[in-house]
Amino acid sequence: MKLSLRSLLLAGVTAVGVTAAAEAAPITGDFSLSGGFQPTGGPLATATGINFTGPATFQSANGAFAPFLGATAIMTDFMFNPLTPSPVTSLIAASSVLPAGLNLNFQLESISITLQNASVLILQGFGTMSITGFDDTPGTWVFTANAQGSSFSWSSSSMTMPVPEPASLALLGAGLLGLGFAARRRKAA
Repeated sequence: MKLSLRSLLLAGVTAVGVTAAAEAAPITGDFSLSGGFQPTGGPLATATGINFTGPATFQSANGAFAPFLGATAIMTDFMFNPLTPSPVTSLIAASSVLPAGLNLNFQLESISITLQNASVLILQGFGTMSITGFDDTPGTWVFTANAQGSSFSWSSSSMTMPVPEPASLALLGAGLLGLGFAARRRKAA
């Protein structure tokens, strides 16, 4: 197979262009939802689960969530156990009630109880947020419930996905040039 220096350089430029286009788009910002709930497994002090009594409303939203302000979301009822908490898939599934073309989904991955008594329940943990047009992004969440209702908030610490840095791209280019010179030397011999 005969490779010219020009075709190797073209391949290098193409590889750099494709690599740069693969840059991650993490979800940044935070939001807060509020809505009604019913504790399951007893009163708030001994509850082991939460049933949502209707759609939750985005009370605050910024960053990637700004278009959701004022929209509603469907929250999935979930169980928690102080001794053996278990993950919940798709805690928020809001594609049908958000602005057109946007799909939001949250997968809760860990639950811990910060406070639980007769008047308040505070849960927190980590989870992964998905929004149309963004990379799935891990973040922290807090759920608060009391006699006035419940609120759920999520925020990302802007954990970005790794992308190739200039040194890696320069190394790729140097390797391609080396192959080109080796092919040229072999052709001259």
